[in-house]
Amino acid sequence: MFGLVLSGDVQIAGENKHPCTETVKYLRYVQPRAFLMSIEDEQVVPKGVVAGSGDLRRDLDLLQAELAEEAVYLVVRNDNISNKFIFISFVLDNAPVRSKMLYASTKNTVIRQLGVEFFHPIVFINDKDELSGDAYETLRGTDGAKPLSSSEESLATVKQMELLSGGGIERRKQQLVGAGSSGLKMGVEGDLLDKLRGLDIGQTVTIVIGGDEQFRVDGTATATGLGDIASTIPPHSPTYTVARFGSGYYFVYCCPSGSKVRDRMVYASSKQGLLNDLKSGGIDFIKVVEAGDPDEIVADEGPLRVPAAQAFHKPRGPRRR
Repeated sequence: MFGLVLSGDVQIAGENKHPCTETVKYLRYVQPRAFLMSIEDEQVVPKGVVAGSGDLRRDLDLLQAELAEEAVYLVVRNDNISNKFIFISFVLDNAPVRSKMLYASTKNTVIRQLGVEFFHPIVFINDKDELSGDAYETLRGTDGAKPLSSSEESLATVKQMELLSGGGIERRKQQLVGAGSSGLKMGVEGDLLDKLRGLDIGQTVTIVIGGDEQFRVDGTATATGLGDIASTIPPHSPTYTVARFGSGYYFVYCCPSGSKVRDRMVYASSKQGLLNDLKSGGIDFIKVVEAGDPDEIVADEGPLRVPAAQAFHKPRGPRRR
C-alpha cells in the first residue's frame, strides 16, 4: 500500500509507487474510523485499522482503549468537516527521547506526502486522556479554521520540539547560565567511567548513545594527538570521543554532514549532560572540541584561550585651541 521516500531517512513502506493519497482513499471509500501508522526500522508502516461505530465521540473512546504505550500516527475520519481527516501524532510524555524527536521531526513530512489538504485539525497528543469523547470538541475542529502558513508551521514545529526536549525558551536560558545544565538526560553505563579513568596516554574511546538511551563505549583506538584523531572517528554518524594526550583528557563531539536528522538532535541535546556526568565522575577536560566532519578537527591541543580584558582608558577630551 505504501512505497514513498520521506526526508529524515524515514520511508513509508510497501510496494505502491504512487501512494500519496492511498491512505486517504482507503478511509474515504472503505470508511473505517481510523488508520494507525508507526515508525519501525526507518519506515512508516501500517499498524492497524479501527472500524468504529459511526459516531465520532464514541469512536474516540474506542481509539483510546485501543492505543498501547507506543507512539503512533493516527488518521481519523472527521464526520464534522466534509472530506477532512484528523491527523493525530500520539507520543506519550514519558516516551523515550529518541522516539519523541523521531515522531516530531517526521510528522510534517508524512502529512505533506499523504496530502496536507485532507487534514483538519492536526493535533499532537501526549496523554491518553486527550484522546477521548470528552476531548471531542477539541479534536473535531471547525470548518472555518485557516491552515497554517509555512512560517507558522515552522514555528509550531520548533515549539513542539522544545516541549518534547523538556522545556522552552525559559528552560534553555537556565541551561545556558552555567555548566550545571544537563540538557537531555541519558544514562551512563557503569563501566564507561572506569574505562575512561584507565586510559593510557594516546588512547581514545568512542562513545555513542545506545537504543536504551545509555551512553556506551563503541570502540577504542590510539592516536598521537588531536591532529591524528580524525582517523579514529566514524565519518557517517554523530559520536563523542574522549582521548588522553599529555597531561589530561580531551572531549571531541563530531556531527558529520550526512548524519540522520534525529541523531543530530539527540546528540547535540545530550552533549552537555554527558560532560556533566563525566566531570562528576572525576574526568576533567583540558579542551572540548566540536566539529562537523572529523577532518575539520583543528590540531591544537592547548586549552581554549580566554581573551584578556582590555584596560579601561578614559576618553580624551577635545583638543585645546
